[in-house]
Amino acid sequence: MTLPCRGAAWVKNLTESLKYLTDGTGAYARAAANRVAMDIPGPGAEAAAAREWAMGADMRWLTEDDLAGIYDPPGATALRKVADRVTPEYARLLLASRFCVLATQGPRGTDASPRGDDGPVARLLDPHHVALPDWQGNNRIDSISNIVADGRASLMFLIRGSATVLRLRGHARVTDDADLRATFARGEKLPRAVIVLRVAEAYFQCARAVNRASLWDGHDDSASLPTPGEILSVLSSDEVGGAAYDAEWPERAARTMW
Repeated sequence: MTLPCRGAAWVKNLTESLKYLTDGTGAYARAAANRVAMDIPGPGAEAAAAREWAMGADMRWLTEDDLAGIYDPPGATALRKVADRVTPEYARLLLASRFCVLATQGPRGTDASPRGDDGPVARLLDPHHVALPDWQGNNRIDSISNIVADGRASLMFLIRGSATVLRLRGHARVTDDADLRATFARGEKLPRAVIVLRVAEAYFQCARAVNRASLWDGHDDSASLPTPGEILSVLSSDEVGGAAYDAEWPERAARTMW
């Protein structure tokens, strides 16, 4: 089915993202998209097409056997860049990164958590181990719980101004070791725990994704976005959030940053 409008494409993207939460049939994704599609404004044909796609279009979901007919084998550079440790070159990328995404999986499914710092976001303990302090957060501990239950984890490091992305994959554990936590001290504050990843693979990601997104070109796309307070207000039926939440956030963030 041709998706004729921006609204339709947006619903398709939503469904593509959510389908992985199920067994691959996309049933949950379409059900979730149905609810969102009802909010696409307008009685016209374009809005109707978006709603129609979300409510009933059937997709052909690929199998492993289908992939060979769509994707070429990886080239030599895609394979040779993979190391079983953090090499000196990869260590320089790691130490330049103030922001990474921690991906984990556990009994409740997958999780991807942003992690940031005002200096290197992670520390290289040795070529095979990377430490990531767990600073103040929202106490959901989704990533921590996944690591304790499963351990498989990945880290993706972004570097301001660079299109090169560092990716690490391996097995993680969580420790509250006092001596290790003390090495991350910020004045009197310590991380509550430290995640230690045993590296199985390290490699750089090609620059296409960052370049496509023009990620470091200085543009600000936040002007029309809902604020956290607005989102909370809607989802809680005004029980929490709202303008007061947004107004209090800067002071609360400064107080609980570490």
